[in-house]
Amino acid sequence: MFSEVSFGDVVKPAVLSVSVALVATPLVRHFMLKFNIVDTPNERSSHSVVVPRGGGLAIIIAVFAGLAISKPGQPIVAVAAASLLLGIVGLMDDHSGLSARVRLLAQAAVGAGLCVALLAQQSDVGLLGVAGLTVGIVGFIGFVNAFNFMDGINGISVAQAVVTGVFFVVVGISSELPDVALAGALIAGAFVGFAPFNTPVAFIFLGDAGSYFAGAWLAGVAVLAATQGVPVEVVVLPGLFYIADTLVTLVARFRRGAPIGQSHREHAYQMLTDRIGSHIAVSALVGLGVAITATIGLAVLNAEPAVRAASAFVAAFATIAVVVTVRTFNGTSS
Repeated sequence: MFSEVSFGDVVKPAVLSVSVALVATPLVRHFMLKFNIVDTPNERSSHSVVVPRGGGLAIIIAVFAGLAISKPGQPIVAVAAASLLLGIVGLMDDHSGLSARVRLLAQAAVGAGLCVALLAQQSDVGLLGVAGLTVGIVGFIGFVNAFNFMDGINGISVAQAVVTGVFFVVVGISSELPDVALAGALIAGAFVGFAPFNTPVAFIFLGDAGSYFAGAWLAGVAVLAATQGVPVEVVVLPGLFYIADTLVTLVARFRRGAPIGQSHREHAYQMLTDRIGSHIAVSALVGLGVAITATIGLAVLNAEPAVRAASAFVAAFATIAVVVTVRTFNGTSS
């Protein structure tokens, strides 16, 4: 039986996480500029000026500051360790560049270690056996990469992380899962503190350090929640748009023989940004979409399995339809 979640146990770490991010982000920006760790615009960019990257370091500091004053259980410590490892990999990539093979191997190793650790701590889990472990690992790797691919305009990942974090806070409190609630509060708080420096004008980017860390954190919490009894079809709902846009784009590139790993500007959110001409408008729309799918998940959290499955299917179908529609109106084959 899991313990009741104290409101103060969630709020205090979250407030500290917000405060630390507000202070740490400009300091990290100064550091990145000093060492010339910057993102220079090219034909695949959605920005037109040089912007420092590696802002994810401030997210990491903020999350761990909040974690330090909380009472984390072993599961959230495992999530934090895995996320930190991938954040370091991302920081190395920001600084000097790593091959796609090295990044993928690191993601696979960390994802496998985390999923095994989380499953081993539970006597009665929702994901069982080799098949369940495989799904967890593939899902972890997939979402880390999706978060990285989707982090291309001002504020989009702030919207994704804050809404998903709040979703896990509500799930954790309602299901009496302290670590799930705390994890959601910490990542949401860190991104709230980071937001003023990334939107509507970006003074610093997350970089791979931030996208790998945040993607790993959110994916790790989803696996954690699933192993503690939260239905899988519920925990995946807030990540539907990132997953759908990434999958549809990769399938489209594969069908016409384009290199899967090559940088490009073919995601639906990028096309919509070009058409509308506003980063903040598209990020707001994405945030709204995430909020809708997350709300569906909360609404069916305690529903019958058939209702949950049907709701997840409809949400997934609608999300994919939106992505395909945007691409179609842009004149791009899906």
